[in-house]
Amino acid sequence: AALQQAAKGISFSSAQVLAPLILGPIFLVAFVLWQRFLTSRLSANSINPLLSWNMLSNRVFLAVMFNSWLGGAIMTMSIIQIPQRFVVVNNISPLAAGVRLLPFAITSAVSSLVASSITSKVKIPPVNIMIFGGFLMIAGIVGFSKTPTSIEIWGPQYGFQVLVATGVGIVNIMVILLPPHIVARRDLAVANGAIVQLRFLGGALALAITTCAASPSLQRKLLGVLNVQETDMFLDRTETIVRLSPAKQAVVREINGEYYNLQMTIMIGFAVASVLASVMQWQKKPIIFDG
Repeated sequence: AALQQAAKGISFSSAQVLAPLILGPIFLVAFVLWQRFLTSRLSANSINPLLSWNMLSNRVFLAVMFNSWLGGAIMTMSIIQIPQRFVVVNNISPLAAGVRLLPFAITSAVSSLVASSITSKVKIPPVNIMIFGGFLMIAGIVGFSKTPTSIEIWGPQYGFQVLVATGVGIVNIMVILLPPHIVARRDLAVANGAIVQLRFLGGALALAITTCAASPSLQRKLLGVLNVQETDMFLDRTETIVRLSPAKQAVVREINGEYYNLQMTIMIGFAVASVLASVMQWQKKPIIFDG
């Protein structure tokens, strides 16, 4: 919420932004300490912790949760940004933009099925295939960050969609399949719930972070071309770009192309972190799924 307020231009020193930024980490630390306290006092008549300390101190499980967060971030940003770019930069209809997202949607689903089959039948450790998926996401996002800002649709971006979607599909299915192998049976429901929730949380935070980081540059560049009223109108509703003169439309589309590239550049860090999170899952005796 704080980052979303900052993205709208509200100062970081304001109470609307500063209060959540300060209180959020405090509440998080308090939650972790409370869960540890409840775990240490666990008995038949005691309050059960939401996330037991056994889970929070499990390195492999923490890495899986982090990977779920990162996978959700990359998936959400891709699903939102790719169609937006087609509409705003390439000047096509929302329906046509949605159709052009199909390579991502289809590949993500297929790669999940293939990855789960390979890890069980070929006996490849999940950590290995997750690292591979992370590198695919890095390659695809780096490619997206170099997309030309012209109105013409750049063909290679469909290939980058496939790369990112394959990586996302691999990571997302592995984090769902791993909990039974790394947490106690009594904690399995909570573990699966936490992983799913973190995926959605990752998407929300990634959107807030990239928007907060890239919006000041976008607004500054737009004000160099448009007046304040036109800038506010466009930022509020991007479809109002058609009300601008053809010359201004061309410049605004190029500026937005740079904005989307900057967001994808930020997302490279998320993809790199996904590889590191996968490496954190390494064990001397790797997990192998039974066929």
